[in-house]
Amino acid sequence: MEEARAVFRDAIDDMPSDAALWCNYRATYFHEENYLAALPYFQKAIELSPSFNGPYLSAGMCLTGLGLHEDALRLYDQAIRDTR
Repeated sequence: MEEARAVFRDAIDDMPSDAALWCNYRATYFHEENYLAALPYFQKAIELSPSFNGPYLSAGMCLTGLGLHEDALRLYDQAIRDTR
């Protein structure tokens, strides 16, 4: 995963406003079940592209992994509302 993070960091350096890159970078942490490390990258992706539902859903999965089910449900609801 560290090699993948290095590749995504390089890509983010070249295209820092690409929300999908931020989501892919976080996926390396999510894959390791390091949900706390993944969350800030989802938040950055949401900032960059609020109509992109991927970060909302993925952040919700992180929150579910952390046992924060109510917070996860709010993000899932927001993904449905904000991305129509």
